[in-house]
Amino acid sequence: MFSKDYDTCLKECTEHHARSKTFSGSLVLPHAQEIKDLIKEFDVKCILDYGCGKGVQYEGEQSLEVFWGVPVTKYDPAVPKYENVPEGVFDLVICSHVLMWLPKEDIETVKRIMASYTLGNGIIYIANKIAPVKKQILSNPSACPREWEEEDWYRAFTQHYDKETYIVSLERPTQNGRVARVPTWRSR
Repeated sequence: MFSKDYDTCLKECTEHHARSKTFSGSLVLPHAQEIKDLIKEFDVKCILDYGCGKGVQYEGEQSLEVFWGVPVTKYDPAVPKYENVPEGVFDLVICSHVLMWLPKEDIETVKRIMASYTLGNGIIYIANKIAPVKKQILSNPSACPREWEEEDWYRAFTQHYDKETYIVSLERPTQNGRVARVPTWRSR
């Protein structure tokens, strides 16, 4: 199902998770209000966070699960606590700052997997950064879509497998070192 490069990336990301505080899951926080608006717009009752990192965004009083008021199933194959493959169907799948760490040849497979969790009629929210990645944890970073621009990301999500709606939210660094959101794109 997955490429050999995927297995290597997963192993290297798992090792990085074990020795580092990064990949915490907090990069979804700037998207929290937009996701909350989607929850209301689409009457979302359950969420899958596909690639939740260490899950810090769901801990404590400021938990996104509390903020959104919807149960969230957490999944990240590189984090032992969340490595169990989820079961069930979800109204919304979130995939925040994950796809840029996967081999390009596996993006379609991951899209199909995420769509399978919505039974083809849910919402899939993708968030990614458009910028050089400073973390150099992969032995073959050129296999990943780290150099993709807006058009590449949008093109990757214009083909639907069924009835799912892809929402792609991209971020670009500014000259002063901050991050600016690119206008969010919907597949329909």
